[in-house]
Amino acid sequence: MPQKLRLWFIGFGAVALVAVGWLFVVRDIAGEYDRLVTAVLERSRTRTIILREFADATFSSAALALRQLDTQSGTTGIVLPPDPALVRAVLTRTAHILPFFYGLAIIDKNGDRLLTTHAAPGLAENVAERDYFAWHRAHASLDLHVSAPLIAHVTHRLTIPISMRINDGNGGFGGVVLAGVKPSYLEDFMGSLDADHAFIALADGTVVAGQPPPGLRIDGQPRIDPSIVAAWLASPAASSVMRAGGGAEAAAHAATGSLPGVVFVGLDMDKELAPWRRETLRRLAGAAVYTALVGLLTWAVIAATRRDHRTAAALRAARDEAQDARQHAEAADRNKSMFLAHTSHELRTPLNAIIGFSEVLAKEVFGPLEQRYREYSRDIHHSGQHLLSVVNNILDLAKVSAGQWELARERFTLAELLDDIGRLAAPEAALRSVDLKRELPSDLPVLHTDRRVLRQVLLNLVINGVKFTPAGGTVGIVASVEPDGRLVVSVLDTGIGIEPAELDKVVEPFSNVSDLIARKPGGTGLGLPLCRAFVKLLGGELTITSEVGEGTCVAVKLPAEILKAGPADDLDATAA
Repeated sequence: MPQKLRLWFIGFGAVALVAVGWLFVVRDIAGEYDRLVTAVLERSRTRTIILREFADATFSSAALALRQLDTQSGTTGIVLPPDPALVRAVLTRTAHILPFFYGLAIIDKNGDRLLTTHAAPGLAENVAERDYFAWHRAHASLDLHVSAPLIAHVTHRLTIPISMRINDGNGGFGGVVLAGVKPSYLEDFMGSLDADHAFIALADGTVVAGQPPPGLRIDGQPRIDPSIVAAWLASPAASSVMRAGGGAEAAAHAATGSLPGVVFVGLDMDKELAPWRRETLRRLAGAAVYTALVGLLTWAVIAATRRDHRTAAALRAARDEAQDARQHAEAADRNKSMFLAHTSHELRTPLNAIIGFSEVLAKEVFGPLEQRYREYSRDIHHSGQHLLSVVNNILDLAKVSAGQWELARERFTLAELLDDIGRLAAPEAALRSVDLKRELPSDLPVLHTDRRVLRQVLLNLVINGVKFTPAGGTVGIVASVEPDGRLVVSVLDTGIGIEPAELDKVVEPFSNVSDLIARKPGGTGLGLPLCRAFVKLLGGELTITSEVGEGTCVAVKLPAEILKAGPADDLDATAA
C-alpha cells in the first residue's frame, strides 16, 4: 500500500473512531437526560396527587365539622339548634379536635358575632363587609366557601376563612358559621414534600396556601392568572416541564374535589439535573481525553509510519549497497582464490627446489663443504621450510574461507593422532627444552572425521605452545568427553600467556600480538586463525583462556557426531 494512502487510511480510521466514541457518549447523555426528566416529572405528579389528597382531606373534614351544627338536612343552609350553650359546646369541641382550626364563630344575619371559641373582646367586630359574608347572603347554598387568606381581627394571624350559610327557620338568610384554617398547617405538609414550589389556589387565582413560582405570580402577588387555573381545571391531573422566570420546573397540577381549585407542585430542574450535569461533564471530559489520546496515538502511528518508511528506504539503500559490496567482495575473493590457485604451483615449485638443493648441500652429498657454507645451506633450508609453511597456511586459509575445502572423513583413534603429532613436535620441543605430556581417557571412542584437518589443528596448537613456553616448561594435551557428548581436546602450556585485551586479536588473520612479537621472532599470525577456521569446518568451536605469566589453554570442542561407539580394538578388527 502506498504511504500516502496508508496515512489517509490511518487518519480516516482515527476520525471514525473518535466519531463513534462521541456518538456513544452523546447517545448515553441524551438517554440519561430523558430518563431523568421522566423520573422528575413522575415525582412531581406523585407529590401533586399526595398534596391534592391532603387538601381534600383537610377541607372535607372542615366541611363535615361545620355541618355538625345543622339540625335539618336537605336545606340550603345550616339550621342551628335553639340552645346557644349546645352550639358553643359543639364549636369548642370541634376547635379542640381538629388541629388545623384557629377557632370557630357564629355570625348573625347582620354580620355580628353571636358566638365564638375566642375571648369576648372579639364580639364587637362586624363582618358584614367581608367577602365570604356577602357571598353567603347572595347564594342560597350549603357549599363550603373558602376565601382568600386575611389577618383575623381576633387572633391577628393570617387565616384562611372557611364558612357555611345559616338559614333561619323560614329558609331565609340567618348568618354564617365561620372557621379559621391555619395556613401553616397546609404549608408544613407542603414542606414535607421536598418540593421547590407548592401551593393551593382557588378558581379565581387566589393562592390560599404555599408560594407559586415567580413566573406564575401576578405583579409579584400570591395570585395567579385565573385563565391558567381554568386551563388546569380542564385537565384534572398533568405534568410537564414549565419555564417560569429564569429557570425550568417539572410542574404538575391537579384539580381538588373538596373546593373549586387546584394544587400545584414544582421541582426545580436545575437542582434535579445537577447530578446529571456533573456526570455529563465527567463523561465529556473523558471523551475529550479519549479524543486527545486517539489524536496522540494517531500522530504517533503516522510519525512511526513515516519513520518506518524512511527507515525502510534507508534499509533498502543499505541492502543494495551491501549487496553491491558483497558482490564486489565475492568477486575479489574469487579473484584472490584464482590468483592463489594459479600461483600456488609457481610458489611451491621453486621453494621445493630451494629446500631440496639446500638439504643436498647441508648433507654434503657431492663432497665436503667449508663450515661456513654448511651453516649457510642449513639456514637456506630452514628459511625455505618456513616460507613453504607460510605459503601452505595462506593457501589453506584461503581455501577454507572460500568454502572450497572438502572434508575427507575417516575412522581413527585420537591416541594414534597424538602419537603422530608428538613425533613431529618432539624436535622443536627438545630444541627449546619443553616437556610434552598428554592425558587421554582409556575408553575414548573412535573418531570419524577429517584426520588431516584435525592433525593440522592440534599440531599447530602444540607447536605454537612450544614456541611461547620458556625452557623447562610444559605443553600438554588433555582430552575428555562432556556430558552432552562433545569431544574436548585442550592444549595447555606454561608459557608467557596473553593479555585479556589481546585474546580477540590472536584469532584474526595476520594479526600478531605486539608483545609476543617483541619476545619471540617469526610468525605471520596465521596459525590460530587457520586453526579456528578448520575447527569451524569440522563443526566445532575453539576457545582460548590465558593468564599472563601463567600460561594458555586452547580448547577444541568437536561435535558428538564425530565419535563412533565402540573401543579402538574395533578399528583394528575392521582394518584387518
